[in-house]
Amino acid sequence: NWWLLIIPTILANIGEEQLVPSTASIIPSENTGQLWPTTLTSGYALPPLLNLEGITIELVDAISPIIESVQPTNNAEGVSANSNIILTFSEQVFYDGNEINNENALNCFRLENADTGQNLGFELSNLDDITFTINPEDDFSENTYIRLVILSSIEDFNENHFISNTITFRTEDITPPIIDNISLSTTNEYIIITFSESVYSNNSGSGALSLSDFSLNFDSNNGNCQDVILVGLANNYGAPLIGGESIIQVLLQLESAPSGVETFFINPQDSYSIFDLSGNSMSINSLSSELTLYASAMIDTFFISDSNEYV
Repeated sequence: NWWLLIIPTILANIGEEQLVPSTASIIPSENTGQLWPTTLTSGYALPPLLNLEGITIELVDAISPIIESVQPTNNAEGVSANSNIILTFSEQVFYDGNEINNENALNCFRLENADTGQNLGFELSNLDDITFTINPEDDFSENTYIRLVILSSIEDFNENHFISNTITFRTEDITPPIIDNISLSTTNEYIIITFSESVYSNNSGSGALSLSDFSLNFDSNNGNCQDVILVGLANNYGAPLIGGESIIQVLLQLESAPSGVETFFINPQDSYSIFDLSGNSMSINSLSSELTLYASAMIDTFFISDSNEYV
């Protein structure tokens, strides 16, 4: 009594009918005196169906863990400065076979200020070896790129290592621009205004400033000059504004020669005149420091000689 046993080849494309070489092993059968029926086609035979009842096949995990979700998302903008970072992996992960915790967290994660390269401290919360919360020790700086590096030292239960990855996002900008500094040229021809950040005329972060965005408050203090007006704007190099400048020149026109006691200061025309890139508006109460005009030579009196030869 013989039974024809076909040894099948395990193929990658499961579900498709596949042919295997017709090489067979003949072994005694205890149940039948017949050969197992096979159909030969061009030297190949169709494998018989296998009865897997009672057979356990152990599959080997050879797939690296991945990140299934992260908050904030990669390349997110306007992230709250007091945000935590929440990572969810595709499976349980460990460090060197041990639970990932605060003691080994720096071997698995690196949190940085991407603008400066400064390492940022954090506390780690491990929910179930799958979901981790990174809680920064301090609030992030606003309008700053933050980078989280997830290292390949992280591995799953079968020691498949995570492929190193980086998450980057930028925090929100919530502080409005202000006038940081103001100075007057010694000729009284222009003032130089330095803002705390780049400024625009629209809340969409676009447009160049214009004269109508400013208000000049003048006090003659009984000096000779009775008024000063703004007549032009330029960038720090004297070229026209295009928007996004943080230093500008404001050209002045004096009504008459100053005595050196006249003062003035600058502020926005209103709270909807000057904006930063994120649309934060400069307050109308953002005043420059007070400036004093430099005294200029002037003619107090004059007369012409009787001979008309001189004055």
